[in-house]
Amino acid sequence: MGRRMAAKTVDQRALSPDLRLLAACVRWPPSPARTAAIIDALANPELDWARVALAVERHRVAGFVHDGLKAAGATSAPPEVLALFGASASADALLNLRFTGEALRLVRRLRDAGIDVLVLKGAGLMTLVYGNLAVRHSRDLDLLVPVGSIIQAGDVCQRAGYDRIQPPPSASDIELAEWLRWRKDFVYHHRTAPLTLELHFRATDSPRLTRGLDLWCAGREVAIQGSASLPAPDGGALYAYLCLHGAMCAWFRLKWLADIAALTAGRSEEELAALHASAVERGVGRASGQALLLVEAVFGDPLPSSLRKSLLADRRVLWLARFGLRVMSDPRTPHEVPFRSSQVGLSHLLLSDDWRVGLDEVRSWLIDWPLVFSLRLPRGLRFLYVMLRGPVWLARKFSRGPKRGPGDRGRT
Repeated sequence: MGRRMAAKTVDQRALSPDLRLLAACVRWPPSPARTAAIIDALANPELDWARVALAVERHRVAGFVHDGLKAAGATSAPPEVLALFGASASADALLNLRFTGEALRLVRRLRDAGIDVLVLKGAGLMTLVYGNLAVRHSRDLDLLVPVGSIIQAGDVCQRAGYDRIQPPPSASDIELAEWLRWRKDFVYHHRTAPLTLELHFRATDSPRLTRGLDLWCAGREVAIQGSASLPAPDGGALYAYLCLHGAMCAWFRLKWLADIAALTAGRSEEELAALHASAVERGVGRASGQALLLVEAVFGDPLPSSLRKSLLADRRVLWLARFGLRVMSDPRTPHEVPFRSSQVGLSHLLLSDDWRVGLDEVRSWLIDWPLVFSLRLPRGLRFLYVMLRGPVWLARKFSRGPKRGPGDRGRT
């Protein structure tokens, strides 16, 4: 019986000593249990601080780790490592403040132009979930606008100092129409500052997976400082979006799972079940199940028995959780492992029972955007893109290192 039960769970032994320490540090909110978990992880004789430093960078959790080690009085940590984490945490906090200022400025400009807007993740998420702008890392600024307003919103952002890089400014109307059909955002770089803006018109690249995920129905103003506030998704909509975002990337960064753990911390069995049920209603039930099983495996927080039993009854949810743990535990990112990105793409097929999701995934894969924007074939020869997709894909896989261009899925 014990072996049968073990076969139906997510194996926690996949966590290396360095990942166990990171998992203890990212637990939120701070508590005696968190401190005890950090001290226990520090006592592991197999802990390698060089690997810890690499894992912190890989999972982008310097703020959490610096805060956790400081709270636990980690005297066993090498001073140079603590200094490195402190410097990274300070840099992340300063960048968060800069992104917050940009978010306030762009939201004001978009609203002045009559465009609805939500801030995905970023300052809104940090304030709602962590109560501060210091511990969580942000790589870019994510804004969501209605798809019908994306061109106008892009013009507003360009006047605010941002240049579009994906799709390239030279994209034709036909190419833009295809991009709007199969992608989720336009990407911009600030002209004078090292800031990246992702202007979303959809939560993910999959139109069908996001069909039931209406982020606009549960928006709220999040107070940032004084009278300043930012519009952000709230409640079940935020949870469902974060689950789907993590699932689409196979949870390869621990910081994404930390968001789910913090959102669900302290909830009663009834509240947790209701949160998962709301994700099911939004069409992202398997992504939610995967996230909850991963939280249990990584952080050791047991799920309510009835909810856990229902999740494990779906073999696809169990497979997704095991796959996510394997990807997260790998010291390499998916882009550094041969064919791992393809495996992540195939895992999307298990997130829905709708066979058209799989068809959309295949169609999306057949569009090689760097190839499209480099060849610019006339309309009558566009079928050649599909014929060239396989050879070009294989050539990239077997070449030295990942080659990326406009439209690649490597942005994280």
